[in-house]
Amino acid sequence: MSVSEVASSIEGELIDRRVYVIDDDEAVRATLRTILTGAGIYSEEFGTAAEFLRAQPDLPIGCILLDLRMPEMSGLELLRTLKERGVPDPVVMISGQADLPDAVDAIKAGALDFIQKPFRKARLLEVLEQAFAAVREHKGREKVQRSIILSPREKEVLHGLAGGLTSKHIARELGISSRTVEMHRAKLGRKFGVQSMTRAVLIAKEAGLLD
Repeated sequence: MSVSEVASSIEGELIDRRVYVIDDDEAVRATLRTILTGAGIYSEEFGTAAEFLRAQPDLPIGCILLDLRMPEMSGLELLRTLKERGVPDPVVMISGQADLPDAVDAIKAGALDFIQKPFRKARLLEVLEQAFAAVREHKGREKVQRSIILSPREKEVLHGLAGGLTSKHIARELGISSRTVEMHRAKLGRKFGVQSMTRAVLIAKEAGLLD
C-alpha cells in the first residue's frame, strides 16, 4: 500500500482543497478568487510575502499560488525562505513578466510548476490538482509516521532489508542470531500490515522512515 493509498483509506478524514494566493495585484487576487470559488476550492489571500509569513505557522497545509514579482520580498525569495523553513506546502509560481530563466529558477528552488499570466482556467485547475495530490501524499506520510513506531533494532533490520541484505547478513552485521532477525521481520510485517518485506520497505521509504 502506497502512502497515497494510506491517506485515501482513512475513514472520515477530509482532505482540504485549500489554496493560499499571494499576489500584490488586487485584480489578480479577485480573478483567482472567482475561479477557485467556482471550482469548489477554498482560498485565502495575501498581498505581500511578509503578510503570508506572519500567518503561515498557524495555517493548515495547502497549495500556494505565488506571484513571482512583488515589492520588498519577491516570490522567488519567499519560495526559498519557505523551503529553508521546511514548509511542505506545494508552491505554484505565477507571473505576467517572466521568461524561461525565471521559470527555471523557480523550479530549481522547489516550485511544483510555473504558470504564465494571463493563465487559462483549465491549465490552472490542472496544476492545482497536482498540488492537491502532493498535499494528500504529505498527509498520508504523516499518518504513517504517527501510526508506526519502530524500535531501534527494528530500524536496523529495516535498513538492512532496504539495502538488499538477507537475514543471515543482517544477523552477522548486527551481531545477533538469524532467528532474532526473523522475529523482527515478523514484527515489521505486522506493524506495516503486509507480509512482503519488499512492500514494508516501500511503505517505509515513502513515509520517510528510512531517511
